[in-house]
Amino acid sequence: MALKLNYKAIGIGAVVAIIVSLIPGIPAIGLIGFIVGGLVAVYIAKNKNYKDGAITGGLAGALAGLIGGIITLFAASAMLSALGTVGSLVSGAVGILAIIIAMIIGFILGAIGGLIGAAIVKKK
Repeated sequence: MALKLNYKAIGIGAVVAIIVSLIPGIPAIGLIGFIVGGLVAVYIAKNKNYKDGAITGGLAGALAGLIGGIITLFAASAMLSALGTVGSLVSGAVGILAIIIAMIIGFILGAIGGLIGAAIVKKK
């Protein structure tokens, strides 16, 4: 059976992950945000299959990592622009690496949230 991606659910899950990650005062909330975003994406998509749930949640987490990484890249570039050309080069290289790492971590944690979401949808 082919996987049908629900792009609306993936987008909503990514937005939820970003919003949850912005809650101040809670340790490791950025990581928890990816899990919650993956769970929400699967719950909206109504994925009862664990494989589909993991993929949907993982894609929501990866998208959240991409968006968060790009925002961080622009913020870091603005702060490091005072260093001139060297600061711009360093922020660009480190920013690209940070985006890739954020997407990988987002996919893994989003997939965990997707598995949890699939278990919840399966029980209903």
